[in-house]
Amino acid sequence: MKVRGKVTITSATGKTRAARMFRSVSDGETLTVPRGATVDLGFRKVGRLERISKPVTVKISAQGCRPASAVESVKLDDRRRKVFSSSIARVGKFGHRVGSVVTRGSSKQLPMVTPVIQSVVLAEVPSFSWSPAQGAVSYEVIVYSGASSKRRKWSTKTDKTRVAYAGKGRAGALRPGSTYRWEVIATLKDKSVKRILRPRGQGKTRN
Repeated sequence: MKVRGKVTITSATGKTRAARMFRSVSDGETLTVPRGATVDLGFRKVGRLERISKPVTVKISAQGCRPASAVESVKLDDRRRKVFSSSIARVGKFGHRVGSVVTRGSSKQLPMVTPVIQSVVLAEVPSFSWSPAQGAVSYEVIVYSGASSKRRKWSTKTDKTRVAYAGKGRAGALRPGSTYRWEVIATLKDKSVKRILRPRGQGKTRN
């Protein structure tokens, strides 16, 4: 199978975007599949994999697509179900393979993680928040590839005290439920640097 044509997602507020690799869809959004396209949609909470291979617009819910008659249910054996439930699903053009779009509920805000150097990521796209450092002119947020790894998975610079994770592609994807080491480094007015170790809030994360 190949994904051909432009598959689009429309939010509850009417904003339209293209379905892309590693991007999720929310409960209540609609997905439009043009003629000639095939898309797999995975719903991890209920362990369902659904396939759309005809031109149609469906509404996304945490239990699957509506109307159900517009999709084909793809059977998962025990091994594939385990891999499917623990992986970050994707949508995109992969030769003769298709990816999948995962529903992540109807949360209005990105889950927030406060820097305690090591955190358990419960969502694909967390946001990071930290206390401001006196005299800071900018901050660098660094996420490492594992709890003890020294290899950077993603980093960004900002003058704010909150930023959303924006790792790209397969290499930048975070696996929900996994532990990653990360930190925030402040650049001060005198050009010196300071690591921010004091978290703001309780550091709660949620799906």
